[in-house]
Amino acid sequence: MVSAYETKSASALHGEACFNGVMDTLTAEQCQALLEESHVGHIGVVTDEGPYVTPISYVFIGNQIAFRTAPGRRTEAIQVDPRVCIEVSRYDRDTGDWSSAIVTGTARVIRNDPGKEQIVVDALFEKYRDAYGNLLSLPAGMGPGTRFIVVVDIAEVSGRSSGGYLQPRTRPGRL
Repeated sequence: MVSAYETKSASALHGEACFNGVMDTLTAEQCQALLEESHVGHIGVVTDEGPYVTPISYVFIGNQIAFRTAPGRRTEAIQVDPRVCIEVSRYDRDTGDWSSAIVTGTARVIRNDPGKEQIVVDALFEKYRDAYGNLLSLPAGMGPGTRFIVVVDIAEVSGRSSGGYLQPRTRPGRL
């Protein structure tokens, strides 16, 4: 039986789902779909004061998650300790069904690579154009204040959903 908190590498998922008695384990394909479809993620970084979690607007490209950010506590933490964790989720208010994917990886700030920066900015603009308008279409270093592109190389991914089968579905946080 798989523990509700066990992490599997992306290659270990092999598209197989299993039932752990409480929640369903998402397949690699389901995790990928959730990462592609979700619009808000939460990134956890390690700081001297302890864990620090903030929301991000991101894109999922290949085996990487990329986002744009300004200088601050999150960026400083990544430069000191690049280990990060990103969580994305989906919740249906009508049914109470939920899905969540968790990614661990190594983050790096992209510098002096205008081609990579522009690929990420273009992907962000495409994904969020209806919500954010033209601001993201500016070159990576332009716009209000300094902006950085951060890329997270994914090391592991796992996912869970509210379950089902013949038992009641679980609620987020096991409510």
